[in-house]
Amino acid sequence: MLQKSNKVDDSLSSFKTKRGNMWFRVFFLVCLVAFAFQIEKVEGKEGKEQLVLKLAKTSLQNLVKMTITSVSKREEKFFDAASAIYVITQEDIRRSGATSIMEALRMAPGLEVAQYSHNEWAIASRGFNEIFADKLLVLIDGRVVYSTLFSGVYWDQQDTMLEDIDRIEVIRGPGATIWGSNAVNGVINIITKYSDETQGGVVSGVSGNLERGIGSVRYGGTLDNGIAYRGFAKYTNRNTFEFPDGKEAFDDGEVARAGFRSDWDKSKSDSYALLADYYIGKSGVRGLNNVVSLTPPFTETKDFDSDTTGFNLLGRWKHIFPNQSELSVQAFYDRAYRSATTITSEINTLDLEAQHQFRWRNRHHIVWGAGIRAIIDEYDNSFSIQALPDSREYTNSNLFFQDEIELLKNRLTMTVGSKFELTRFTGFEYEPNVRFTWTPTNTQTIWTAFSRAVRIPNRLDKGGRIRLSVASTGDGTPIDVSVFPDQDETADVLLAYEIGYRIQPTDRLLFDFTSYINEYENLFDTATGSPFFEAEPSPAHLVLPVNVTHAREAEIFGVEAAAQWEPTDYWQLKGSLTWLNINLFPNDDNAEDNDPDVQWNLRSFLDLPYNFEFDTMVYYVGALPNQRVPSYTRLDLRLGWRPSKDLELSLVGQNLQDSRHPESTVGADVSFTAPTETPRGYYGKLTWQF
Repeated sequence: MLQKSNKVDDSLSSFKTKRGNMWFRVFFLVCLVAFAFQIEKVEGKEGKEQLVLKLAKTSLQNLVKMTITSVSKREEKFFDAASAIYVITQEDIRRSGATSIMEALRMAPGLEVAQYSHNEWAIASRGFNEIFADKLLVLIDGRVVYSTLFSGVYWDQQDTMLEDIDRIEVIRGPGATIWGSNAVNGVINIITKYSDETQGGVVSGVSGNLERGIGSVRYGGTLDNGIAYRGFAKYTNRNTFEFPDGKEAFDDGEVARAGFRSDWDKSKSDSYALLADYYIGKSGVRGLNNVVSLTPPFTETKDFDSDTTGFNLLGRWKHIFPNQSELSVQAFYDRAYRSATTITSEINTLDLEAQHQFRWRNRHHIVWGAGIRAIIDEYDNSFSIQALPDSREYTNSNLFFQDEIELLKNRLTMTVGSKFELTRFTGFEYEPNVRFTWTPTNTQTIWTAFSRAVRIPNRLDKGGRIRLSVASTGDGTPIDVSVFPDQDETADVLLAYEIGYRIQPTDRLLFDFTSYINEYENLFDTATGSPFFEAEPSPAHLVLPVNVTHAREAEIFGVEAAAQWEPTDYWQLKGSLTWLNINLFPNDDNAEDNDPDVQWNLRSFLDLPYNFEFDTMVYYVGALPNQRVPSYTRLDLRLGWRPSKDLELSLVGQNLQDSRHPESTVGADVSFTAPTETPRGYYGKLTWQF
């Protein structure tokens, strides 16, 4: 029976692959025809450049010279960075047709982006992907947005206005030396534009079959004393997805958000920034045996709305000394509330950090700093999920140091450093790294790195209980199957070895290659314990414990490649390819099959006459045999038109190759929610600037 099922899966995968190849050929044909039409128009209308809205001629050059900050917490050129970094620009987001940050992240190589339901996403870097993925650190303007309940991200709460995003810097691989614990397999840093770059007003509206409506408005200005500001408001209303049988999934939702940002360059030496954000939302959830009790029927499925509210405030001061050394101080407060039938949480986070960078003896560029984070949480537990104790106050503190040493001027550098943390749950942790960067020519960069990173336990890891199910024995005694945490909780540890090569053979072509080996220790595992009786809560019942252990190890090999090519001033091609292989010890074939071994994407941005834009995105994701998720090829198309410089209209189709398909099912047993299938979507968008 199992062999027959595998054959069915293989046949389905083969069918989808053939259909994907068909769409792939159609994609190239359309691009070539449109390109030929464009050349004829441009050459025939020479001197009438207003008919063509050109891509930035230096877009690739801008990327090569782009200043990034996520690798070393200081400004450096993208091309010289000793890290597997990928930058998603504002233009990438606009032309991808993405309506959310999560959709935009599909463009980054090495990231696994899977939609579990319309409200839930599984996003990870270099393996271990599920809706509770806990080895990826996500920040918005330097503010950490992961939940300390499960060390992951509630992605439905990250609904920042896309037009205000300057870029998304994605680091694949450890970033713990700079960013600290939980930056194990990667870092996503979402960076919004400075206020002086968003002057005037913007109104944007989206409507389609999946997004009932997305409305955004923003206005920016400058005060007499030079303080630049902007304020914005956004409302998103999502429609429901469907289950494989065609029934509605009750996963619709809505969120309203408002906020502001202010930047002030008081002098050449001092600059200030102040950001604030408030949101309130509701996400529908189709339960999956989410109500557990000790009386018949023991488990019950219940749909519910998860209510969310949150507020955050961030302030930053930067001072440049006469010797060009730089001091920055940042503080933020974040409050996040989320209700559910399984557990309701309120988490308050206060974070303060200071950083100083300076040059020493011409060859050393030193960055060092310290920080402290205080967390106050409170949980309203249910019978199904309990965080124990139900309220807690604790702090984590850190100190980091990193020195970039120029061994050969403009050719060879060595970077050494480490972060040292004192955490409430595991005590002292250290996260060192050593990196070498060699630039044999101005168009080549070769880098290698060794890093150690840790993931510290979350609240459920350190003290909690999850009741997976309740059944009955022959004599009617309830059997409670519960997960209990490891009493000697330790941090997950990663030792990573990376090597990368970046080359720009011509002004219009860029290649970026990375290969890595990741070795993990103390990974999550479970072992069945000895049954015991429990009198409370009544009635008396038998408990079958599933004890969490950290005896598992893993080894992951991977290769990542990205390329960008600009055949003409009017056409950009971008693509990436990712391959990884996971080995777990003790061996577990099922768990090893939770991540796609191959992913690739190809994107075409093409400018046409009369200010039209035609953009094509093709994504391929390999099968997940353990989840019975076949491979799929996704096709997105966008047609845009700018009748004037202040007005943009676009039509977007997503998942055009298939009516719907599953992307992730892992995590249902713990999340108590049912996975859905991602359907075909279409929408229209209008953006007006004034």
